[in-house]
Amino acid sequence: MEVVNEGDPLGGPGGPAVNVVTVGTFDGVHLGHRAVLAATRLLAAELNATSVVALTTSRAAVRLTDLEQRVELLGQTGIDVCYLVRDDAMLSVVDRLQPRVVVAGEGAATAPALRTVPLVRTVPLVRAGDGQPISARAITDALLLGDLDAANRMLGRAHEVRGVVERGDQRGRTIGFPTANVAVPDDMLLPSDGVYGGWYIGRDGEARVAAISLGRRPTFYDDQGLRLLEAYLLDFEGDLYGDRAKVSFVARLRGQAKFASVDALIEQMERDVAAVREVVL
Repeated sequence: MEVVNEGDPLGGPGGPAVNVVTVGTFDGVHLGHRAVLAATRLLAAELNATSVVALTTSRAAVRLTDLEQRVELLGQTGIDVCYLVRDDAMLSVVDRLQPRVVVAGEGAATAPALRTVPLVRTVPLVRAGDGQPISARAITDALLLGDLDAANRMLGRAHEVRGVVERGDQRGRTIGFPTANVAVPDDMLLPSDGVYGGWYIGRDGEARVAAISLGRRPTFYDDQGLRLLEAYLLDFEGDLYGDRAKVSFVARLRGQAKFASVDALIEQMERDVAAVREVVL
């Protein structure tokens, strides 16, 4: 997939003669988005045209995916061009790209900006098992409620966040469970506090099974403790400080709990690690 910055021509001088465009933030690139993207790609193939996703990059209070991840996920869909746009004004995008066809989800197909487009192809909403439309809002709500299974089903993949491994208080090392403290940007959505099984992918690109703790470590700190994302990599020894990490949440094991003693915590962590082997491997 070619990535084009706003203002640059598509496909060289003058751009393509025909393009099929879809516009949006595509936060999460979830199953609803993928239906729209698939329709865009297939229609472009029928018309011998270029399939273009105009990806708006305006900031939100909280996001499921950062721009880097969205571009990677869009590249996996078979779309020809990702056109990066600084705002989410559909009218300005349509005016700039002059598409022959715009493909839009059911909710966006009646936008005033599309009245000037020769043809608008509408894609029906994709619905979850309970009948609700799949959306970034629905996925966000599920993650905040601790329903990781529902969120991952709507995403069509495991929810993933990215950040840099920083030095912590090294408390995990003292009890036999050294963890990578992954600092995630404040505007990225983390699931509800708890213990999860998932994957850690570092700079070397290797996926390693991880027991993931998300919360304020109530056994050691009161409610004012820092909220941390800590990943214990199974069967791994090494220094991860400064690593640029991707952490994906495959299964939720339990909520955060305060234990009466460190020994009780260690016993539970041993059970958690065994459970991670079962649900992830």
